[in-house]
Amino acid sequence: MTNEHSTIDFFEEEETPTEAWKSGAEDRKRIAEQRKRVRAGEQIPGLKKHPRPIYRRAEITEIDLTLMGYLALVRFASAAQIAALLNVKSARKRLLGLQEFGYVKATKEVPGKTLWMLTGKGLKEAKASFDIHDLEGTSSREPNLVNVAHTLAIGQVVQQLVRGIDTFTWGKLAKITGSEIPDEIALTQIHSETFIERALQQALNAHQATEQEISLRRYLSAAKSALESGLGWSRLFEEFPALWIVRNGKRTHRPDFVIDFEKGRRSSKPVSIAVEVELSHKSKEELAGVFRAYAADKIAYSAVVYVVQSEAIMNRVAEAAERAGFTNLHFAGLRGHDLERLDGRAWKL
Repeated sequence: MTNEHSTIDFFEEEETPTEAWKSGAEDRKRIAEQRKRVRAGEQIPGLKKHPRPIYRRAEITEIDLTLMGYLALVRFASAAQIAALLNVKSARKRLLGLQEFGYVKATKEVPGKTLWMLTGKGLKEAKASFDIHDLEGTSSREPNLVNVAHTLAIGQVVQQLVRGIDTFTWGKLAKITGSEIPDEIALTQIHSETFIERALQQALNAHQATEQEISLRRYLSAAKSALESGLGWSRLFEEFPALWIVRNGKRTHRPDFVIDFEKGRRSSKPVSIAVEVELSHKSKEELAGVFRAYAADKIAYSAVVYVVQSEAIMNRVAEAAERAGFTNLHFAGLRGHDLERLDGRAWKL
């Protein structure tokens, strides 16, 4: 009896040890390259949407919340700015760990530059844990390429304020405000233009009126009734945040951000500071309109600080303020990460 059976050549398709080693090395190289691209924020077709965690952060810390609170205020920032905020050499691993948590994301909309911003989840966490105002913060929307340099410059000034960098000569401004100014400014004392714009829209919706019909007189009337009910000056702007908007006739203006010293306010005398970051030449007419609005304000700002990069811009701003009869104007230079005056383009921050 013949036993019929199939024969198998076990060596027919087997790789030699050298070929197997080369194949494994190529796979490891390919996987390492993919991980590098994922860490940089890239979505690779065919890979799982949520790759295996690399940084394995166990919990969110106070430092993480400070970082997220900062991004809620400034919308987006570079890793170098975030490292400066946290006073560390590099914030890369922290950012990548928060990216794994789903709190931040990287965007490369700006050619040759990676910017970091909050996700919707990160903004929600920042507001819940860091006392960020409900009207504050944006997420998910990609940076506007036209405004990148301006937004980064604002973020630079904000992180230096929070670190206690003496950009604005606080001793001089303390005399102007009539209140004691601390060495460091808390993130919750800074209100962005986004916050002010949303406060205006909230007021418009509440009154069902056009922007032109929302006059300072209406807000002062609301303020008067609030004061008569015992609210007190220190809580006036907390209850009526649209008061941060200055106006002259039909023209309204919102500063780039506000430094809020209202908790120390005890009378009708303004104590807070408006900050404008001016990187380019506005027309004389536009600047004059801005300063007429500031000159008409008697309740919000004790001073206006312009952060500029050139003497030419400073002179143009000063001339416009003088023409409008506005005197509480101060200047500061935009500084880089080395705290020296920034002469290059702000989008490189």
